[in-house]
Amino acid sequence: MATNISALQLLAGAGIAGATYIGASYLSKKSQLSSAAKKLLQREEEEAQKAALKLSSTKFFSDLDRLRAEIQGRVILPVDGEEYHACRRRAFNQNQRGFPLCVVRVLSVSDVVACVRFAGKHRSEINLCIACGGHSSKCMMDGSFVIDLKDLKKVSLDLENLTVSVEGGAYLEEVDKALAPHNLGVPVGTYPQTGVGGLVLGAGYGFLARMYGFSVDNFLEAEIVLHTGDVVTANDNNEYSDLIWGLRGGSGNFGIVTKFVFKVHKLPKHCVCGAVAQLTPTLSSAVHSISEFDRLVDDVPDNMAALGVLAGGAPVSPSIWAHFGEEDSVSKIPVLQKATKLGGWVTVSNNIKEQSYHKDLQSMTTPLVMSGHIYHTLVQFGQQGKPLPEEFWQTLVSFTRQKLNHTLVKATLLLFFMGGKMASNDRDGTKTCVSASVRSARYFGIIEAYWKPEFGEEGKNAAREWAKKITEIIKPQSNEALRYAAADDSVNTAGVVEIYKDQAGYGEEAYIKLRALKKKYDPTNFFKNNVNITPAE
Repeated sequence: MATNISALQLLAGAGIAGATYIGASYLSKKSQLSSAAKKLLQREEEEAQKAALKLSSTKFFSDLDRLRAEIQGRVILPVDGEEYHACRRRAFNQNQRGFPLCVVRVLSVSDVVACVRFAGKHRSEINLCIACGGHSSKCMMDGSFVIDLKDLKKVSLDLENLTVSVEGGAYLEEVDKALAPHNLGVPVGTYPQTGVGGLVLGAGYGFLARMYGFSVDNFLEAEIVLHTGDVVTANDNNEYSDLIWGLRGGSGNFGIVTKFVFKVHKLPKHCVCGAVAQLTPTLSSAVHSISEFDRLVDDVPDNMAALGVLAGGAPVSPSIWAHFGEEDSVSKIPVLQKATKLGGWVTVSNNIKEQSYHKDLQSMTTPLVMSGHIYHTLVQFGQQGKPLPEEFWQTLVSFTRQKLNHTLVKATLLLFFMGGKMASNDRDGTKTCVSASVRSARYFGIIEAYWKPEFGEEGKNAAREWAKKITEIIKPQSNEALRYAAADDSVNTAGVVEIYKDQAGYGEEAYIKLRALKKKYDPTNFFKNNVNITPAE
């Protein structure tokens, strides 16, 4: 039996009610704004005025006219009204939309060079941030000088060599748009509005990753602006081969990548994919469903992807599946047939069928990922080939099924099954700085808790506690996590927190090498607002 409820609505967890809270601040007509949204706008104006006053007291303020004359792009200041706020709102996490002193929307590599040299000249006063897709927690910080790459988004496909060049500000959807007509693909993410830059420099996962490896396993070459303003090209076959190794997982520590070159792959003929959701209103039915999911993924071949979802307080067990091959229907793929029967009282939604990878699968997580006030962190846990004990799932589901705190909009744990080429590629770390332990993990998990903005710190604390509890439950099974910026410093309070410290995610030998590279290419830690690596002494 099926209902009219879509799997994607179930995946969203909060549905229309959640979207109402999240979207309130975007209403364009003031007459439609709630009192909370009006207060938010008033606060934004007050903070912008403070930023403008602070800017006017800096020494570099008088030098901005020179920068304007030197670049093609726009220098945007706190006095520029809605244009300034539109830049700030590029930060996907509304809780991390700071009030920069200056945002420069660059239009060319030469613009980036000019901005880097300007920031270097005034370094004593400038806190430099880089904005690509806007998902970094440190892309729009209070009092910062932001180089915004949004308009550097050209994608160029080389069909003869099967490579694609992507400028540093491009979104995943722009890459998919260029590759779709040729049925080509590269493993870059699962959400269309993710920036290529931040994703790839942190290793990069996607629905194609089990077939072709992490994004960095397909990252051939980079054009990068160093702290000196010099522009260099790094690949495995030139004098900057050490630099390309560090860029494959080392975050934005070494400079600003203005162009990525990736190897692309001819995709199999058919993509059979979709979301399925079981109604699991009791604890026992929910535990059974996720345990069955965990057992089934060991039968998944490399040409399949699987994503499980634990939605806070929701009586459903959703999952997303994708199969790439010659088969064009579920009836021809035994593992997918099993995926539609993972227990539960009844299947409330099932849209697994032949669909487009670029148009349908790559946008399938969109209902899960909405802008808002978010507490976000990452985990990795388990080992390939070893299903987790049912007691583990019992504890985890017992918590996620609890009614959410009244200050929260929604909370989810996304479980991306790893393995395949992610696990087998570059085990010795000669091509990338991603550790073997990261590659061996069973699941890559994204923990996100959204709170209602009107509850302020109370909501943030509730979101933090939800994420903290998840990490505490997972800790006995935890692995190192791919290195992305944490939600805030308080992530270092429990659970898999240690993953963001020092050598974690790299291993001792690789981390020593990365620190030496940092000293070589950025000795004064000019590029520090990232998942930072301390230069060697």
